[in-house]
Amino acid sequence: GLGKVYKRQIIKLEKISQKKITNSYDILHNIETELLEFSPKNALKRGFAIVQKERKLVNSINKINVSDKINLSLIDGNVDCLVTKITSKKVL
Repeated sequence: GLGKVYKRQIIKLEKISQKKITNSYDILHNIETELLEFSPKNALKRGFAIVQKERKLVNSINKINVSDKINLSLIDGNVDCLVTKITSKKVL
């Protein structure tokens, strides 16, 4: 009777809810994976450096000059550098 219909509806709602929770978990897990992949720490692990001049990020030769002091942050420490030459190249 009515009790069986009610129980079936509850089971159906529980399954739908569990599916939504699982889908949400999968989406969050994928976002977490992407965020970790693009984190600065992982970039450093892959051999990239963070370049700074006076504690400001440098992403272009237009932000530095010969004789400038710059700092490279690597995975295991920092390197203080003196710019001696700047060479331009085409940007992709």
